[in-house]
Amino acid sequence: MFRLGLAALLLTAASPAVADTSGVDRLYVLDCGAAHAPDQSRWSPGVNVGQPIDIVDNCYLIHHKQGYLLWDTGVPDDLFGKEQPASGLIPWRRSKTLASQLAALGVQPADIKFVGISHTHGDYVGNVELFPGATVLTYVQLRDHAKLYGKRDAKSGRVLVPPRAFSDQTLEPTTDWVEVGPGGKIETFTITYEEFNGLPPPTYAFGYIQLDGADTAIGGFIRGVDLADPTAAAQKLKIGTRVVARFAETRIGDVLDFWFEPERG
Repeated sequence: MFRLGLAALLLTAASPAVADTSGVDRLYVLDCGAAHAPDQSRWSPGVNVGQPIDIVDNCYLIHHKQGYLLWDTGVPDDLFGKEQPASGLIPWRRSKTLASQLAALGVQPADIKFVGISHTHGDYVGNVELFPGATVLTYVQLRDHAKLYGKRDAKSGRVLVPPRAFSDQTLEPTTDWVEVGPGGKIETFTITYEEFNGLPPPTYAFGYIQLDGADTAIGGFIRGVDLADPTAAAQKLKIGTRVVARFAETRIGDVLDFWFEPERG
């Protein structure tokens, strides 16, 4: 229910052209992966240590009067049919491909007008490339303008990034689009040395950045730092470090369209 609510919020927040959320007449729940993870405490530190847990990954296809919206894309379809699950902390499997489930509903990838991404873990973005003609709602403004935007909560004045339709504090609708950045400061970061499906090959750094003019942080990859020595890299990425957003020359509307680098000088 929470993820469906976010889908509706992004449909309103992504751009003025898709602000009307009435007209939804069909909802399909799709099988987007499953896993049997060996240790629950990865998600609840110190609790249920060593106890296994079964995880399911759903995607949602919504038919709206403006067209089809797909909410999340699941783990990669190329896991289908493999005898061994994916390597990594979560051993994902696929019993059905996303493409085949859409086809069973009479829907082709080209029919998907919007793709909403709840967040950019590999089990949510694993098949984004199947929909090159779709608008990825989270990054519409970035794709079209090579700029980062938030939306203002009129009651509190806070600028929320990524943009959203309602304030998480006041529950009031957001109003104006506000350009933020491109500079900002690191709020938190991680350096990833293990491979995850749907994400770039390691090693890479990922952080949450509070952009200038914003009151909340946005996640993104951090480049321009030598990660060979974890201790030295952590010093260069410490909380409060100034960074600046960079943008791909050709943008398709996904998380790889932008990244952050340390400010120079």
